[in-house]
Amino acid sequence: MFSEGRARIHLCKLLLAAFEAPSPTRAAMSLIQSVGSILSRAAIASFPGSPFHLSRLVVGFSDAPGDPWPASSAARLRFPATKIRPPLPPRFLESALSCGLNGLLDDPNNLAPNLNSYINGFSPNVRAIMERFGFDAQIAKMAEKDLLYLVIKAFIDPKIDLSPERVDNIQMGYVFEELIRVGAEQSNEEAGEHFTPREVIRLMVNLLLSPEKDLARSHVVKTIYDPACGTGGMLSVSEKYIRDLNAEAQPKLFGQDWNDEAWAVCKSDMLIKGEDAENIILGDTFTKDGFDRMADGKKWTFDYMLANPPFGVEWKQQQKYINNEKETLGFSGRFGAGTPRVNDGALLFLQHMLSKMRAPQDGGSRLAIVFNGSPLFTGDAGGGESEIRRWIIENDWLEAIVALPEQLFYNTGISTYFWVLTNRKEKPRKGKVQLIDARQFWVQMEKSLGNKCRRIGDPSDKAKDPDHIGEITKIFGNFKDGETRAFTEEDPITHQPVQRKRVVSKVFDNEDFGYHKITVERPCV
Repeated sequence: MFSEGRARIHLCKLLLAAFEAPSPTRAAMSLIQSVGSILSRAAIASFPGSPFHLSRLVVGFSDAPGDPWPASSAARLRFPATKIRPPLPPRFLESALSCGLNGLLDDPNNLAPNLNSYINGFSPNVRAIMERFGFDAQIAKMAEKDLLYLVIKAFIDPKIDLSPERVDNIQMGYVFEELIRVGAEQSNEEAGEHFTPREVIRLMVNLLLSPEKDLARSHVVKTIYDPACGTGGMLSVSEKYIRDLNAEAQPKLFGQDWNDEAWAVCKSDMLIKGEDAENIILGDTFTKDGFDRMADGKKWTFDYMLANPPFGVEWKQQQKYINNEKETLGFSGRFGAGTPRVNDGALLFLQHMLSKMRAPQDGGSRLAIVFNGSPLFTGDAGGGESEIRRWIIENDWLEAIVALPEQLFYNTGISTYFWVLTNRKEKPRKGKVQLIDARQFWVQMEKSLGNKCRRIGDPSDKAKDPDHIGEITKIFGNFKDGETRAFTEEDPITHQPVQRKRVVSKVFDNEDFGYHKITVERPCV
C-alpha cells in the first residue's frame, strides 16, 4: 500500500503468524495491538547485536526528575536523560544485558513472571497504559498457549528494525490501522467505531489549518483537541502540519476517549514523542468531560478541534445525564440547542466541541468533524437535529461541508462528509456556506482493506498519485460559486472513458438552508 510499507506488511504478517490460528480471537488481537503499539515503537532499537537493542523495551517514561542510569546509557538509547526513568532491572533483563539478545529467551519457563515483574516496576504513567491494555492477562493467555516465547522472539529478531529512523510515526500509524482493522472485523465492531485513514486526516487538517496566517509566527502556541481521539491520529497529523510549517511552533495536544486500548495507544504515543501525556483523558466525553474546567475554574477552550465520532452509535446509556445537563444548564452547558435521536449521537459531539470555542475577541476557534449523512438529512422542522442545524447556521458558524468519496473507511463504505466550522469567518464568508463535491477525487487501491477500496490521492504517500488533497484544499480556499473540474468517467452506455465537467463548489447564503414544514390537511368528503 505504501512505498516504504514493507516493514508494516512484514510486521503484520509476523504477528499474525505467531498466533498460528486462522481466526485470532479478540483477546489475541488485543495483545497484538498491545505488543504492536508498545514494543514496536518503544522496544526495538537500531542497535543489532547490542545489549541496548533490547533496552528500549524496558524504558519507562515519567515526568519525575532524575535519571538512575548513567548519561552515557541514556545517550545510547537516543532519548533525553530527563525522560528516562527505568526501574531496577529484573532477572531476565540482567540476563539479556549480559548475554545479548538471546538472554531473554534463555529462561523460557519464567518468561511470563519475569515480564510481569518488570512491568510492575515501571513508572505509574506507563503502568496505567499497560493495565488498560490488559497486558498481564494477555501475557498469561499467551504463555498458556506457548505463544509468548514466539512473539518475543519475533520482536527481538535483529532483522526487524522498527526504530523511528526506519519507521516514522506516520508509518507506525498505518501499522496500528491495519492491526486494529483486523481486530475490529473479527469482533464485528460498529461501523465508524475505529480509525480514520491517514490521507483523510491530512485532508481534514489541511482544510482546518490552511487559512491560518499566524501559524508561521515565531514560537506560536496553539491548542488542538479531539474529544474522540482514538489512537491520536488526528492530533499527530495536526501537530506535524504545524511543525512542518514552523519548527519553532508549540502545538499542545489534548484528547479524550472511552476505549481503554485506543486511549492506551494514544497515551503511549504521546509519552514516546515527549508530549504531555496527562492531556490524554480516559472516560466518556458526554458523562465525564475531561476538559470542563481548568484548575483556576476557567472554562476549557481550544484553538483547533477535530473529531471522527462513531457513526450511528446510540447514546441511550448517557441519555439521563445529557438530558439533565440540557434542562438545567441550557446554552450555558453543551446541549442547549437540543438533542438528536437516541440512535445517533454524532451531533452531540459537535455541540460538545462548539461549547469549547474561544470567544472571537480572544482569537476564536476552528473545528472540523467527520459525519455520515445522518446529521445532514435527518429530522423534520422543529425536531432535534433540525433545531441543532438551525442554531449552528443562525450563529453563522458553518463554513463548509465537503462530500467525500465512498469506500474510504475500513469498516464502512457509506457516504461521509467533513463539516468545517468557525466563529471567526473571514469577511467574504460571512453569512455564507460553501458546499464542496469531492466525491470524484479518489484513486483505486491496489488491494482493498476491509471496506476501504479507495483512497484520496496524496503524492507524499505515493509519488504517482494525483494531488487530490492539494486540489480539494485549493477549491476550499478559492471559495467560488460554480467552480468546475474535469473528470474521467465511464460512459454508462458505451462503457468507454469520457471527460466530463462537474461542478465542485457551490456557495449559498445561510438563509437558503431555512425551511418551514407545512401540513396540508384534506377535509373528509
